[in-house]
Amino acid sequence: MPPPGRTDLAGPNQSSSTNRRLPADFLLIAGVAIAYFAAAKVGLRFASFNPSSTTVWPATGIAFAAMLLLGYRVWPAIFIGAFVVNATTAGSMPTSLAIAGGNTLEALIAVRLVAYFAKGREVFDHTRDIFKFIVLAAIASTGVSASIATTILALYGYASWPSYGSIWLTWWLGDAGGDLIVAPLIVLWARQPSLAPCAPVCRKPLRWRRPCSWLRSWCSAD
Repeated sequence: MPPPGRTDLAGPNQSSSTNRRLPADFLLIAGVAIAYFAAAKVGLRFASFNPSSTTVWPATGIAFAAMLLLGYRVWPAIFIGAFVVNATTAGSMPTSLAIAGGNTLEALIAVRLVAYFAKGREVFDHTRDIFKFIVLAAIASTGVSASIATTILALYGYASWPSYGSIWLTWWLGDAGGDLIVAPLIVLWARQPSLAPCAPVCRKPLRWRRPCSWLRSWCSAD
């Protein structure tokens, strides 16, 4: 029973709005997961010390930018994308789950720190906040994923303990590079659509402008 003097909080309009939102959220999560997976597969082509470790990992930048712009609700997309990538590359179910968890936790920590200390989506507007982004996201948070992944691979025998340092450093460099290069491009593109490669498309007839407006509305939503 609702509290005295109040009606049911989930009225017909709110319920229908929620029902319409669910498919859109599903498509959003699927899109982010696919983008993460594709970027990760490209990065793994440059793997050296270990099949799962590479100095080129644009997926980290995609994960950070997606969560910063779209909110924490997209964390399942990052987890799913990272899990599928690792499950189809090397390792086992436990190692793939642990690495996916580490990648997701890395993005959560980075976005949380940037939101608290570096003005969130406005992080690239001022030099001081850009420096904070480098320290908090590109340097600090990436150590979380590198540590979890390298440790779990070594524990399950997919990496040798003598190579632990080399694999950890390679993993960390790849994640840091993804944050430093890919994340700023996506965030700046989303916040200043006039700089986007699709800007000319968005000025064309309505059938082309509508998808662009949907994308911008997602990026501006809380």
